[in-house]
Amino acid sequence: MTLDPHHRHLEDEPLLRFLQDHAAMPPSPAPELEDRIMTAIQAERPEFEDLTPAPLWRQRVIWLPTTLAAGITLLWISVQGVIVPGPALTVAEQAELETFLESAWFGVIETSDAEDLRI
Repeated sequence: MTLDPHHRHLEDEPLLRFLQDHAAMPPSPAPELEDRIMTAIQAERPEFEDLTPAPLWRQRVIWLPTTLAAGITLLWISVQGVIVPGPALTVAEQAELETFLESAWFGVIETSDAEDLRI
């Protein structure tokens, strides 16, 4: 059963009247509370005039060493791949690898047994 939140039950009326009649008054706010809060906020927040952006030349100087380091690293990695190649496969190893790949590929594609497809 869903109830409308604005719908009041007859059973709740006495309780609601009691709570409204005996509701406590909230305490009055401290004098000048808002002014004290705003003063505390302004004391902890830096002024916007002090936050000037860094000059453009300083921003570019920061990127220069980073770009050079990345370029040198990429160059070193690419040269290492050219100078020190991996071990070459012999003709027998190439034939063995080719046979293995063909058998593995055809084993996956050409499953004729229905039990192989069961999970």
